[in-house]
Amino acid sequence: MHTQCTEMARLAGAVLSNPECEVPEVRWEFVGCPDAFRQELSQACQQRATFHAANWEARSHLNRWHVLLYHNPDVVETFGRTVAEAMRAGCVPVVDNAGGFCEQIGPQNGYLCSELQEFMTALEELSSRETWKKRSTCCRETAEDLF
Repeated sequence: MHTQCTEMARLAGAVLSNPECEVPEVRWEFVGCPDAFRQELSQACQQRATFHAANWEARSHLNRWHVLLYHNPDVVETFGRTVAEAMRAGCVPVVDNAGGFCEQIGPQNGYLCSELQEFMTALEELSSRETWKKRSTCCRETAEDLF
């Protein structure tokens, strides 16, 4: 968990401190983040972070989130159940280019990222309402077919 929190803080800090990455309205929400890492993440997110408990109710957030961001290069998911649930809700996945995510996500319904710059580009593209809406619709359609 420490590595994932550190990587997310690094990603959030890179996104928000990069003047070329135009995502001024991004709000960060974390599920299941240990108390020990909340301050680091909150600072990296410029105090625009909300933390939620990891429980069954946490899934309800997927219905209002535009993006599911997952970056944990030390852990390769064989099947991303949370990604599948996000896609069914129309929440666009922006995730590591590894493991089962590669089978779940195609070029029209999400983003597979290998470097921080790719995560930043994906978030910037999704800040366009039109782009997000197209990807969100495609996520739902893909999820209905696959899951």
